[in-house]
Amino acid sequence: MQTNKGKILVVDDEIDICNSLKNGLAHKGYVIDAYTEPQKALENFKVDAYDLCILDIKMPQMSGFQLYVEIKKLDSNVKICFCTAFEAEYHEEFHKAFPELDAQRYITKPATLSQLVTRIDQELEKEMTAR
Repeated sequence: MQTNKGKILVVDDEIDICNSLKNGLAHKGYVIDAYTEPQKALENFKVDAYDLCILDIKMPQMSGFQLYVEIKKLDSNVKICFCTAFEAEYHEEFHKAFPELDAQRYITKPATLSQLVTRIDQELEKEMTAR
């Protein structure tokens, strides 16, 4: 296990994906809070605690887009990426709802752990250079 590379919130309604992300990213040195229910993630969200949030888009009760809006009300500075197998399907909806965000906020499923770590490192590096 590597040293702490950052704290990440993972929200995906598919328990296998959620557990795989949690275990794989923890093994790579990230501290992970993982939830399969968006509402639980929101209830337990800690302001200024996360370096990055990875949100599945298609979830019951609350979509990743809806969760994004609620999280941003609590912590306007947190970085968020969307994880989906349906990038093309949500691309237009994403740009209409969030024109200020760039399309690089997508992580396409399925992604290998090394692809995911590379994307996370890129997002966290952007944050470090912006400071």
